[in-house]
Amino acid sequence: MENIAYLISFNTSKAWINLLEFFREELESVLGSELIRLVALPSSNSLVYESNVLVVVREASLKTISKVSEAALKAQMKAGVTGLNPLTISESEEWIKKAFEGAEEIELGKDKGFD
Repeated sequence: MENIAYLISFNTSKAWINLLEFFREELESVLGSELIRLVALPSSNSLVYESNVLVVVREASLKTISKVSEAALKAQMKAGVTGLNPLTISESEEWIKKAFEGAEEIELGKDKGFD
C-alpha cells in the first residue's frame, strides 16, 4: 500500500504500536484497496464511542465489518496482547471521523498529502 503516514506519540507503548502494525498488515491483506484509513488513539485505554481504532473503508458492509473483526482477532493473537476495539465506518460517514480527529491520535493509513 502506498503513502502510509505514521504519526506516533512518544508516550505510546511499544506493545500498542506493535499491535497496530499487525492489525494494519492483516487489514491490508483481507481488505486491499477497500481500506482507506486506519486511525488509532494513543492507547488501548483511550476510547471514542467505545473504540480505540477507527477503520475507514469504501463501504462498511456486514461482510467488511466481519473481515475487520477477524483481522483484529488475528492481530491480537500475533502480538500476544489484547485491547483492540475497532470501529468500522464507510468513508462517507464524516460525523464519526470528526470525533476521532478531535482526539490525540496515531494515524496509520493513506494520506494523500504525503508523496
